[in-house]
Amino acid sequence: MLQKPLTIEDFEMLNVLGRGSFGAVMMVRYKQDGRIFAIKILKKSAMDATDMQNAMEERQILQRVKHPYVSSLVFAFQTSERLYLGMKFYAAGDLFYHLNQKGGGLPLADARLYAAELVLAISYLHSLNILYRDLKHIQGTSHGVKTLSGTAEYVAPEALVQTADGTRDYGKAYDWWSFGIVLYEMIVGVSPFYHDNERTMLQRIVHADVRFPADFPKDAKSLVRGRYTVF
Repeated sequence: MLQKPLTIEDFEMLNVLGRGSFGAVMMVRYKQDGRIFAIKILKKSAMDATDMQNAMEERQILQRVKHPYVSSLVFAFQTSERLYLGMKFYAAGDLFYHLNQKGGGLPLADARLYAAELVLAISYLHSLNILYRDLKHIQGTSHGVKTLSGTAEYVAPEALVQTADGTRDYGKAYDWWSFGIVLYEMIVGVSPFYHDNERTMLQRIVHADVRFPADFPKDAKSLVRGRYTVF
C-alpha cells in the first residue's frame, strides 16, 4: 500500500506519456519503493463545473472496477490547483502505439487477441452498468489521453443524430459501435470512415456504409457488420 496522504513530492517525474485538454499523463516513480505508475494530472483552472463533475465521476468509476484489462485507480489526491489520478503503468504501450509501430494493420493473430481483450473489458463494464465511453482507461487506450469516446472517428451515429425530443441517445450499443471501428482499424490500419476533414468524417459515420478490402477476414467482417447500424 502507498502511504497516505500522498503528495506529488512523493513521486519522481520520469516521462510524459501524453497530453490532453486539461493536463498531462506522466510516468512517475514512487520514491518510497521504486514502483512505476501513470499519473493523470488535471488542471482545475482549465476545467468548468461540468468537467470537474465528470472527473469526480471518473474517479468513482475507476475505484469500482477490478479487471485485468481495465486500468483501475490505485490512488488519487488533489491540491487547490490540480487533480491527480494514479493508475498502473503498462510498459508495453497502448493499442494505438502498436498500430503506429506496425505502419498499418496488425497481424491477424494480434488483432484477434486484442479484440478478445476488448470484448471482455467492455462486457465487464456493462455488467456494472458502466459505459466504455464514460471510462477513459481501458488498457487498449493510452492512459486516458486518446480515447474511443473522445476521438471523432470512433463516435457512434446515435451521438451525432438527435432524437425526436431533441436529445441524443447513448447506450451500450455505442460501445459496441466503437469496438467494431477499432476491430476494423486493427486489421486494415485505418478506421473505415476516416477523413482529414472532421466534418466530412462525421457525415460518413452517419450516412456511409463500411467498405471492406477484398482480403478482410470473413469472420471479422461479420463481427464488424453486427456492431453498427447506419442511419
